Formats: sequence, C-alpha cells, structure tokens
Amino acid sequence: MKIMALLFLGFVAVSANADELSAADAQLLNEAGIALCDTCEFVNGGRDLGYRFASSASVDSVKQWYLQTMPDWSEGDLYGTAVLYKGEPGRGMRELMTSTQIVISKNMDMPEWFSVAEDVTTEVIVMIRP
Repeated sequence: MKIMALLFLGFVAVSANADELSAADAQLLNEAGIALCDTCEFVNGGRDLGYRFASSASVDSVKQWYLQTMPDWSEGDLYGTAVLYKGEPGRGMRELMTSTQIVISKNMDMPEWFSVAEDVTTEVIVMIRP
C-alpha cells in the first residue's frame, strides 16, 4: 500500500520503485519540524540512517524552498556541502554534525540507484538527532 504523507506545506509522493515512508516515520519527521518539499519523493531510509528524498528540481531551488518554508533554519557548510539546521547561523562543525539537519546535494547516481527518472539528481537527506 502506498502512503501519501502530508507534512506542513508539502507532499511526499512514493513511487513504485521507492521504499514507502511509514506513518511512524512521517510522524517523526513532523514532530522534528521537518517540512517536506513537494518536488521531492521519498526513496529510502529511516530513523537510524536518515531519510533520503530525490527531486528533479535544482539543488538551489530545493534549498531555497526549505529556507523560505522553515525560516528558523540556517545554512551551514559541511565539507563543501550545504547543510540546513534549526538555529542561528554560524554553527561550527561539531554542532552541525550533532544537529538535526537537511543535506541537499547533486547526486548523478540517483536514477541508477533508485530507478527514478534521469533528471532526478537532487538528493535530500534528512537526519534527525536527539
């Protein structure tokens, strides 16, 4: 059975080739204050390893969507990759690594790994930390 999860302002559509986002995982993301971009589809993951979503929208447009939708979140840098986190700008590496975060990057392997369309190369990984 497919799950369509409505969280905040966006939908996460689960494709036939992707894992399903369970109701419990959708609730966990909701409780963590994570909005889900309506251009992203859940492809795999869970609480322990993080949630991976994929989108055909550009990295920048997905990042801007999150920053506009979740204005109390800031952008940091983790080894050259943009990381969004809740809190004031300027967190150090240690704080970034231990924070609930959203990492948005280009991943040209997404179509091969998850049987998504060839233009789906934006990867969104959500890690929820205690």
